[in-house]
Amino acid sequence: MIFHIYSLTDPRSMQVFYVGQTTNPKDRLSTHIAVSKLPGKDGDGRAVKARVREIIQAGFRPTMSILETTPDKAQEKHWIQHCLFLGLPLLNKAHALNRTREELNAMQRVCAARHRAKRKAETGYTKGKTRTKAPI
Repeated sequence: MIFHIYSLTDPRSMQVFYVGQTTNPKDRLSTHIAVSKLPGKDGDGRAVKARVREIIQAGFRPTMSILETTPDKAQEKHWIQHCLFLGLPLLNKAHALNRTREELNAMQRVCAARHRAKRKAETGYTKGKTRTKAPI
């Protein structure tokens, strides 16, 4: 199967706001536009849907550009990371999951430190020290 990795651009600012993949680019752009008119949440998330709706209400149409045609489905992740590296403000829901190993490790260390601080505040326990009992 061949995948088309694409970007959506806001024609008002000429800024890329979404990266996705499809096997049928023409239908996918039409789907983005049609879904933006429907109530509720869809697979793209509310932010992309709202942006497409804003573009259409302003009298424009989002522009789709094919970034790569490939049999490798994982290339979408590469392009999302590349666009984020360039500083493009993507609205992809998935971009939060596409962090480097170093970013994930740093986030885990911060979460673990917060958890330890919270536990220490709740219990008074510190590693390596015995807790003294309050006088009765």
